[in-house]
Amino acid sequence: AVVSTQSGHYGRGNTKYKGKVGTCTYMCSADEYQKRLNEDIYHRFETVNGEFVHDRAVKEYKRSSADQNESEVTDLRPSIILLKTVQYLCSDLVDNLEVGFEELYEFIWDRTRAIRKDITQQKLSDVNTVAVLETIIRFHVYSAYHMAESLPGNFSFEQKYNNENLEKTLTSLRHLYADREKETGVALQFEAEFKAYHILLNLNNGEVMYWYNRLSPVIRKSPEIQYAMACYTAYNSNNYVRFFRLIKSGSLLPCCILYRYVRNVRERAIITIINSHAKGSREYPLVKFQESLCFETIHDTQVFLEAMGIDINEHFALIKSKQYSIIEKDLDIGFPVIKRKIDRSLGNILYQCNPVPDSVLGIPVSPSPKPRPPKKKKVPTATLR
Repeated sequence: AVVSTQSGHYGRGNTKYKGKVGTCTYMCSADEYQKRLNEDIYHRFETVNGEFVHDRAVKEYKRSSADQNESEVTDLRPSIILLKTVQYLCSDLVDNLEVGFEELYEFIWDRTRAIRKDITQQKLSDVNTVAVLETIIRFHVYSAYHMAESLPGNFSFEQKYNNENLEKTLTSLRHLYADREKETGVALQFEAEFKAYHILLNLNNGEVMYWYNRLSPVIRKSPEIQYAMACYTAYNSNNYVRFFRLIKSGSLLPCCILYRYVRNVRERAIITIINSHAKGSREYPLVKFQESLCFETIHDTQVFLEAMGIDINEHFALIKSKQYSIIEKDLDIGFPVIKRKIDRSLGNILYQCNPVPDSVLGIPVSPSPKPRPPKKKKVPTATLR
């Protein structure tokens, strides 16, 4: 079987499959492709010059109850084909199509669910599978920030399901990491990155220190985990200045996760500032709020403070002890500091393996060999004298 190595290459290696081995060598099985072609059901991302072609068709997600033939080996894709599929979705499509990410999101979200289902039905656990799940997680991490930033107030429904799929995929990946660590005793190349994501997604969870202490020394000392724990400490100690400095210094994907905490950190910071003053009122410079709470503009600062019921004028906020309210609606306030961290093509950020060539498509896959029957033990016969 073809597997990924620590350096991100794919090559030949010993892979233990615990379930049936899929024999579909395209991103979409021939039966599904023909059915959708006959019914004229396809997405424009699956076309070349407007024509629906097999090489670009990607398997749709279908619930098991609605598709009784889903477990046929001819419909299941082996791990190298799944890796090729996520490369196409999260690298080729993301970088080369002149469309908005919002349109692309729905298509990739559906197709990656089908990928995860193929993994589950075949019980795949090789290094290709690890790379597939890592890529899907990066896609959901970035999507959570991009969609919320681009569509404030209109992404709550999708955000719920995006986070749900992110959590499920991360749980599956953590189980694969644990299994491989038991087998080899060696951490995989990106393991620290994704264990850090688990911490960052749970900054308000009381078990973070327990998880941290259970990490291997190598993972625990990694820059990714150290950064995540610094964010955990800043968040839980209400050190908002430190929290936003960490966002400014962090890389793209960890900060995409931290974005979910920004409004809460700002609210807690403003409440702390208000409660730190004695009774009465005091003018507090808006520029101080802007700088310490990482607002992009003074206008954004004003919008946020007004939403908390704080009176403002051109340059100051009027701070009154215990006079504030919690924001209960989405605000049209951007946070572009994260988007400015994109320092190369988005496809290269999401998909970090070596490219899988198109030549892997269509190569026949040998069915899984039947187990050899156990050898019969020879029963010694008595020698006649």
